[in-house]
Amino acid sequence: MTIRKLHIWVTGVDSDRSEQVAVELQRDAATVSSIDVHCEACRVSSVSGADRPSPVCDAVVVSVDQQVRPVDAEIIRAVRGRCGDAAVVVYSAVDDPGVGHQCIQYGADDYVVRSDASSQSLLNRILFITERRHSVSNCREESSSTSREQSLRSVITESTDGMLVIDADGCIAYLNPVAERLFGKSHGRLIDQVLGVPLVADGATEIEIVADNNAPTIAEMNTVDIRWNDTPARLVSFHDITARRQAQDYLQSALDNAECANRKLQELDALKSEFLSTASHELRTPLTVIRAYTALVNDGVTGATTPDQRDCLETVLRNCDRLEKLIGDILNLQKIESGRLRLRRQRVDIVELVRQCAVDFGPTCEQHGLRLDSQLTANLPPVLCDPDKIQQVLINLLSNAVKFTPEGGHIRVGALRPGDESQLVRVDVSDTGRGIAEEDLKHVFGKFTQFHREPSAGAKGTGLGLAIVKSLVEAHGGSIDLDSELDQGSTFSITLPVYSEEREFRAFLEDSLSASLANGVALSVIGISVHPRRSIHLSTDDGQQIYDRISDVILRTVRRSDDAVLSCPGLGMILVVGESDEGDVTPFRNRIEKSISRFRKDCDAIEVASYVVDGNDTTDNVIQQLTAALQPLESRTDTHRVLVIDDDDRFRRFLVDGLGSAQLNLDIQTASDGLEGCVEFGKFSPDLVLLDLAMPGLDGTQVLRRLHNDPQTPDARFMIISANTERFEELSKLGADVCLPKPVSIRTVIKEASRLLGIGNNKDVQQIETQDASTTHTKLQEQTCPT
Repeated sequence: MTIRKLHIWVTGVDSDRSEQVAVELQRDAATVSSIDVHCEACRVSSVSGADRPSPVCDAVVVSVDQQVRPVDAEIIRAVRGRCGDAAVVVYSAVDDPGVGHQCIQYGADDYVVRSDASSQSLLNRILFITERRHSVSNCREESSSTSREQSLRSVITESTDGMLVIDADGCIAYLNPVAERLFGKSHGRLIDQVLGVPLVADGATEIEIVADNNAPTIAEMNTVDIRWNDTPARLVSFHDITARRQAQDYLQSALDNAECANRKLQELDALKSEFLSTASHELRTPLTVIRAYTALVNDGVTGATTPDQRDCLETVLRNCDRLEKLIGDILNLQKIESGRLRLRRQRVDIVELVRQCAVDFGPTCEQHGLRLDSQLTANLPPVLCDPDKIQQVLINLLSNAVKFTPEGGHIRVGALRPGDESQLVRVDVSDTGRGIAEEDLKHVFGKFTQFHREPSAGAKGTGLGLAIVKSLVEAHGGSIDLDSELDQGSTFSITLPVYSEEREFRAFLEDSLSASLANGVALSVIGISVHPRRSIHLSTDDGQQIYDRISDVILRTVRRSDDAVLSCPGLGMILVVGESDEGDVTPFRNRIEKSISRFRKDCDAIEVASYVVDGNDTTDNVIQQLTAALQPLESRTDTHRVLVIDDDDRFRRFLVDGLGSAQLNLDIQTASDGLEGCVEFGKFSPDLVLLDLAMPGLDGTQVLRRLHNDPQTPDARFMIISANTERFEELSKLGADVCLPKPVSIRTVIKEASRLLGIGNNKDVQQIETQDASTTHTKLQEQTCPT
């Protein structure tokens, strides 16, 4: 007969009674020969608390000596919740069916009334319940096994994929009709045959199935372990992917052809751009010479000329100007497309920029008989842009408006904000000229695109102006739109981002990265994180003055026009960007560190870190790398709030002075009694509370009970400092993180406070722990705390 082991716990409010019941059960268990029974008493806290006893039990006896109380109900619920399938039996001296029914509702499996010979009855009830559960479990497993195999056969037979069952010998034990069709063989020819295909345990494998007199089939094979006829086996499925594979091959071939054609087009486009760029450069020098000598002749420097000769010379000069503009446009567009255009984005008063362009174009409009109006919204925020490039955009748009608006027409230029919450500013240039047909609108911003081109004299251009305008606006992170109708005029609208320090910071870095990549020059980035002293805030004039002075010193140190010092409020750092062929920025960084060392007396900390940018780096990655390099400083300078609650004035001062001397960047508040401490806790929201126990009114224990679970400050830590060490275990259960006995050294308080606040690796703390006996900290340590 098989001997089954049975482990029983006995628990209850009365631990002595639980021990007695466990002994009686162990004694009676000796008479049961088929089951090895082991009984042990278990504390209530072990069953209902976080620590679970080992080994896992088969049954739990809850001993109840009187009417069931709430604590007994909680024990029954805890046992049922934590002990899973264990049998739960209540063993009680109360002979009351109502109480038994109540215990069953709480989660017990049975209710046994204690009598003179009840320990044997109790053991019999436990054995009966566990044996019944064991039998039911076996029946369920057998039933489940049979049911699973029947379900599996049904799934295999009805599956649209080919499926085989491979037994432990590697032979086919079962297959469905789809598998017969895939392999081109009947059931009889496949059953009990070796599959002949290596089986992969995990993942899908593509195989080619060659059936008799059929074209090859490509299938995706998957293998899983199963049990078949109650023995280990493998289920192999074959999903026909022939059509999908053919479609993928066709698509891949088409993609390869398209990619090849696209590469050829890109090569042709690059050759064309290179040719235009080279030709433009080569044409510029002889054109300059032609224009200079033509002007000399036209001005009479070489001798007198007739009126007809001067007309011819002026025609030559006009066409020289047109050709020079064409060459300039080609070179500008080539520079933009190749990424070599260097933007210098900065804070710009867009209203003033638009107004100045309108003033400059006033005489030109008058000369052509046109009226020019400005509609500028007051108090527009500044924008982030390169003023020279945006001025070039506006001049181009205004030139087009003058060129295509007949005499007597009207041109309007305006600046406004699309919405109160918008982070964009819009600039409009409108005219009452010829307009553009709807079918031509999509081609307006293309290269070498022109409309209304007539062979006779009249308005002509290069067809590159609007392409350059669009590229420049989009390079600023803006957009350009056109609203036009034939013979009804046109309105070009450009948007530009509103200025912010963080946008300027990111824009400068993006522009520097683009220029560095285009020029093939290494880009070095240096971050300087500055933290003025706690008494000086950045929002004050003194704080801003420190930043300005450091920026001036850095600029004088680097002495290069392409470098800049920018403040990024979100990152709390100043950034210097510099290009260098060798990619070695160490000497550069050392000069900066030396030049700004004079400001350390005004700051809690100054940190400098450098990063050499890789060709594939993004702005976000560079910022992330610099932030990580400066992170030790950031964590070191975080302010932590500490509340000291103690009724002894001298001991409060001892703690405040000692913690303040540690240079841990602590904001310390005090309270002289428990009630005041609770009030300050709500107002101050501290990270750490230093708490005494013996205080008038609310003592430390009452304060801890009230504050530990405060939802407003769930992460607050508590340090108890008291001479009453007998209560430390109780206080730890109430939520105290550390308990220190009086008298205590300030070094111990600082060390524990640093650990609780998560700043235990701080260099200042390590310095305190190794300081000499003559230092201020050691003097504080030697003070005796009142008990």
